Amino acid sequence: MISVLEQAQASSPRYARAIFAIARITWLDASRSRWGVILSVCLLLLATVAQFIGAWALVEREQVVLAFVAPMARILAILVVSLFAVSSVVREFSDRSIMLTLATPLSRASWVFAKALGLSLIAITTAAALSAPILLLAPISGALPWAISLAFELVVLACAALLLACVLRQIPAAILALSVFYLISRLIGVLVLIAERAPYESNTTVNQFSQFFLTTLSVLLPRFDLFTQSAWLFESASISVLGPVIAQSLLYCTLLWLVACLDFSKAEL
Repeated sequence: MISVLEQAQASSPRYARAIFAIARITWLDASRSRWGVILSVCLLLLATVAQFIGAWALVEREQVVLAFVAPMARILAILVVSLFAVSSVVREFSDRSIMLTLATPLSRASWVFAKALGLSLIAITTAAALSAPILLLAPISGALPWAISLAFELVVLACAALLLACVLRQIPAAILALSVFYLISRLIGVLVLIAERAPYESNTTVNQFSQFFLTTLSVLLPRFDLFTQSAWLFESASISVLGPVIAQSLLYCTLLWLVACLDFSKAEL
């Protein structure tokens, strides 16, 4: 009789193969869709904008081009990853293909992890592709941390898209919720600073409540305002600036995965 430990050891490679198979299918789904075409169009758009801005810049041409191209590349990367991640997950619920996947001896938590792995790979590839113009224009000491930070930012966003798509299961609603999540995460640092330096009396109940609410929100949400900073491109940024970025990414990706597993384990298909 095979012991419980031997059964677990025998099933571990099978589970690993199943997880990597789902991640690979997610990657292939992106490759066979218009994801590659969209990335090519985005790169062409960035190149066109760089040429146009560079032709009009009278002084400090590279700095002026970077000031326009870097934020634009970040926005395009966020849009591409958000739209594909949400549509990929919602489509599996809509066409009921997830039922075939869960019919196999694979737990729901494993499916969530595999899907997050596949979407993270797509996010990293998107970051690498749209960071290429920045790596060509900016000094490597600043462009490399910028590109790595963009990859981590997109991975966190992909995990958030997976959670919201599993909960809402509608593309418009999930995209709207993801947009609100990202905008608040980007602005939370500014909002906390404004609340701390408000011109009205600091001992009022409204001010105290707003400071407490915003401080709590800043703890619960990732600080995307600390990610992928354009200032790194214009100065010699040390690789140590990635410490808070990596720490936050690992923490929030784990939290998002746990919440997605908890919700999906109780959801009706």
